[in-house]
Amino acid sequence: MVSPLVCPTCGVAVPPRATACPGCGSDEATGWSPAASYAHTLPEAAARPGRRTRRAVATALVTLVAFVAFVVPHGGLGNGVWIGAVAIMLVVAWWGWRQPGGEPLLPARDRFERLVAQCHGDRALAERLVAGEARRFPDRPRRELVDRAIERLRDDRGR
Repeated sequence: MVSPLVCPTCGVAVPPRATACPGCGSDEATGWSPAASYAHTLPEAAARPGRRTRRAVATALVTLVAFVAFVVPHGGLGNGVWIGAVAIMLVVAWWGWRQPGGEPLLPARDRFERLVAQCHGDRALAERLVAGEARRFPDRPRRELVDRAIERLRDDRGR
């Protein structure tokens, strides 16, 4: 049996052709299961927008409705109030967009952490995916390589 990429006993990265874990010494006879070698192919849980993102969008909408319902009937609005309302809405929208799933604002490090999460915590697999993209596109920046690795992983998993 091929060794798992991460030891199911201690969590240490295991080389692909290793016969035992370098961290704790576990092997197929003492604790590796056939399922462990396929753990990296399981679907990622973070593919959908998180609860915080939905909550931020809902909060922004409720704030807008409350603002219109309570302020507009009482004599209209001055320019300062409109500017303040728009500023508040932009801040709430920006905050919601920064939550998990807000890809355009994620820095390269956070994108790599997202790739690691999609690899179920296996940093070695994530690095191998990025290295594979670097071999295919040697002149591209790391951020783009991580993005390509995320897309390739999605494509390989059929999503």
